[in-house]
Amino acid sequence: MKGSIIAGGAACGRNGSSQHIGTVICVVSAIVVLTLGVLCHGQYTSRSSRHRIVQLSAPSLSGEMSLEEVFAQWHETREFIARSLTASQISQLAWAGRGISEIRPKLSTRRLPERSTDAMRLYFVTGDGVFFYNPSANSLEQSFDRDVRMVLAASVRGKKAAVNVGCYIVITGSARQLTTKYGKKARSYILFEAGRIAQNIELQAVALELGTLGVGSFDTRSVSRACRVARKLEPVYIVCVGYPLNKEESGEGAQPKKVLMIIAGSSFDDKQFFDTKFSLEGAGVEVVVAGSVIGPVVGLRGGTAESTILLSGVNVADYDAVVFVGGVGSREYFANAGAMQIARNAIESGKILAAIGIAPRILANAGVLKDVKATCLAGEQNRLKDTGATYTGAPVERDGVIITARDTMAAVPFGRAIADALRAGRQ
Repeated sequence: MKGSIIAGGAACGRNGSSQHIGTVICVVSAIVVLTLGVLCHGQYTSRSSRHRIVQLSAPSLSGEMSLEEVFAQWHETREFIARSLTASQISQLAWAGRGISEIRPKLSTRRLPERSTDAMRLYFVTGDGVFFYNPSANSLEQSFDRDVRMVLAASVRGKKAAVNVGCYIVITGSARQLTTKYGKKARSYILFEAGRIAQNIELQAVALELGTLGVGSFDTRSVSRACRVARKLEPVYIVCVGYPLNKEESGEGAQPKKVLMIIAGSSFDDKQFFDTKFSLEGAGVEVVVAGSVIGPVVGLRGGTAESTILLSGVNVADYDAVVFVGGVGSREYFANAGAMQIARNAIESGKILAAIGIAPRILANAGVLKDVKATCLAGEQNRLKDTGATYTGAPVERDGVIITARDTMAAVPFGRAIADALRAGRQ
């Protein structure tokens, strides 16, 4: 490209009196071409940029369960405990799905034979980010450093997705790569291969005493974007893997916990609301929505929530926790006597009291954060400090029955923290 630009500049300079103008035009053209080249390169590399590589341990080739026992114990898991999988568990699951048949103590840089075609790839989505599995090196290579598990849960169609999942394993394939070999049957091959991989992962999960939920219907585009899936690949199946919630932990037979979520009459942060609500409902918690108006309320991003109770009609005794949702609209509660009284009543009766974003300021104004560790959206911390709170700046902070969260990115762990606090109160 450089040679062609220089040649073009020389040609432009041969026009006598127009030499100066021609030179300027050519220089500008060169800058435009180079800029476009950089931008295009950036668009290509940013989608597949790798942050870090995690070397996995060699898999175990023996277990305590027989194959027949694994078959007998497998069942679909709908509720999970919010707990991360260990590195050894992920290593074993990766190997079961796509691992190489030859295991060596030290893997060399030479590419070892794989059990299936390069047209398949596994993406592991955990709290630490998104990683794709490299079978020949037995390693995970990071493609994104954000926790996007809630995005995957929200992308599921047709049935309520599981939340609190330790790891989502996204199985992807490229029928295009196999068209030459298989023709019109290429996509069928990819689907069959995805089924085989999913089955191996689910059986391995049972042997590790983990629960699984297979998902075949989801928003493909949303999953691809969230996981930074390579352009040549298509997500075809998702396996949710985590620690199953047993009857004792779920409190089966007991009355479900009930949480009141308070939103503004307009411009509430709908992502904070829905991510928190999704986490709570996934843990078996009943959610009731209250606000300054009754009926549909539109959030900052266009999402709509249904407020069923007026703030003036709230009886704190009917709920196990009260949650104030942030967003610019929640400023209407900063000086609202009713909102502040609800916060005080929650504390006095030993209920869980929570707030996210700028909403912790409501708690501060109610006088319930004195000598309490708390966090909030940047810019509101001085108000918390002025009322005696100990500002930490953490994504999520819990001090006794008070739980606060910093911003929208913390909404998922915020919801989990509330669910954990409710579960601990049940024991």
